[in-house]
Amino acid sequence: MELSFMNVPIADSFPGRRMSSTCSVSAKDEVESNQKNWSPVEKHVIYGREVFVKRDDLVTFGPRINGNKYRKLLRLVKDTSREPIAAFGPYQSSSMAALASLSRMQGRRFVYYSLPVPPDELRTPVAKLKFALEAGMELRQIEREDNPQFLYDLKADEVTD
Repeated sequence: MELSFMNVPIADSFPGRRMSSTCSVSAKDEVESNQKNWSPVEKHVIYGREVFVKRDDLVTFGPRINGNKYRKLLRLVKDTSREPIAAFGPYQSSSMAALASLSRMQGRRFVYYSLPVPPDELRTPVAKLKFALEAGMELRQIEREDNPQFLYDLKADEVTD
């Protein structure tokens, strides 16, 4: 058996050692019934040691909402209010794309604050920025010098204007 981590083969530094991998998976996916969504935990025996791998990559709620992003957004997933969502971060963030997807699914307004986006990327957005804009995200750019005070002052009720 060949082992790998993030698609990089792991060489056995002790070739005479026996390797085995056993897997026991327990997963629940009951979001619709407002219960927790558990990602499976796999138990493997590698080089004689038990290793537990939490498979967040197998948890999916919707477009761009999977893995650890699902766990981060679980409170918002269960939130039935229509209040707008405001967030701050880089303009190609996975969290931004996940929030845009969730906002669209829930019919909520999503305002995302970011440092300035290069003009070329605004004219022809790609990747996560394109996805988020197509999902209805409102992008507001702030200057770097405004950043510390802005972060201190940011409140969700500011997006109501």
